[in-house]
Amino acid sequence: MKKFKNIYWFVTAFLLLLPVSVIFAKVSGGGSSGSNKLENPLQSINTISEFLNAMLGALVIIATPIVVLMLVYSGFLFVSAQGNPEKLATAKKAIMWTIIGAVVVLGASVLASAIEGTVDNIKKDPTQTQVIRI
Repeated sequence: MKKFKNIYWFVTAFLLLLPVSVIFAKVSGGGSSGSNKLENPLQSINTISEFLNAMLGALVIIATPIVVLMLVYSGFLFVSAQGNPEKLATAKKAIMWTIIGAVVVLGASVLASAIEGTVDNIKKDPTQTQVIRI
């Protein structure tokens, strides 16, 4: 079991550090003319909402494999519990927190879209002075 935990943490650390090794900067210019320079990867992002959408997209891309690995690990805990009540309780907690984490990660993009839509509606009519009562 300890060897499995060591392998699990190694794979988790590898997946978390993998995006760090990818260079997101694009090199402009071609050939060996020596005019290569780094361009700003955020140059196409003009608003805060675009930036947040890009960050949340990256978060979902990074978190999805981690959620899948945690679900597999939780399933392994269920199988290895073999009816032991303490181990079953641990497995149930692991799967519960994995699902909560997945809902938070996926819900963050939905919440960001809702906030963005609300802000856009407020920006469209800056002269609105009435309070809408429900």
